[in-house]
Amino acid sequence: FEREPIALIAYTFGWGAFTAIFAFFINTVLLVMIPAPFIVAPLVEEPLKIIGVYWLAAKSRLGEEFNDHLDGLIYGAAAGSGFAAAENFAYIARGVSSGTVLEMVLIRSVTPIMHAFCTGFVGRWLGLSKVRQGQIIGLDLIPGFVVAMLLHGLWNGLPYIIGIFVLLLFFPIAFWMYKFSKEASRDEALWGYATGLAPKE
Repeated sequence: FEREPIALIAYTFGWGAFTAIFAFFINTVLLVMIPAPFIVAPLVEEPLKIIGVYWLAAKSRLGEEFNDHLDGLIYGAAAGSGFAAAENFAYIARGVSSGTVLEMVLIRSVTPIMHAFCTGFVGRWLGLSKVRQGQIIGLDLIPGFVVAMLLHGLWNGLPYIIGIFVLLLFFPIAFWMYKFSKEASRDEALWGYATGLAPKE
């Protein structure tokens, strides 16, 4: 009902892609000390991905575009998708050089939804905080982070811990994203956004 500017969605997507570079180096160093991707990756990647969304939401002028949990879900999912795009580019390039490109494409084809959901969930929580409090502070990130990091860790750890593919989580995550977006759209309709009462920006 109140469309987000393409430029800001592109910014958050670009931010996510940019942070994948930092995550690669930080993960590489930490994995030497803690050889557990299901612990290291969530702790490094989730904070990096959401920084750009938080900056957008908390900024006095740009923050006017960030109104509620649907906006948070959109911007968070854009940042997570940007991260996944850059990360997958690196993995597939590695597959090309090692002759395993088809396997890499198949394996990496399901990861974007995890990154989009985890960062989208944190963004959604920021949006809920904006609705409830009228503003956003750093502590509002914590509840979303807890869920996103646990889910990200489970996603990364599933193949190692119980030897089954992450597709077991793919469909529930896709359903949750759909459910959250429908709930947020319903709330916007109840607030009168559908009849022209959306905030003027």
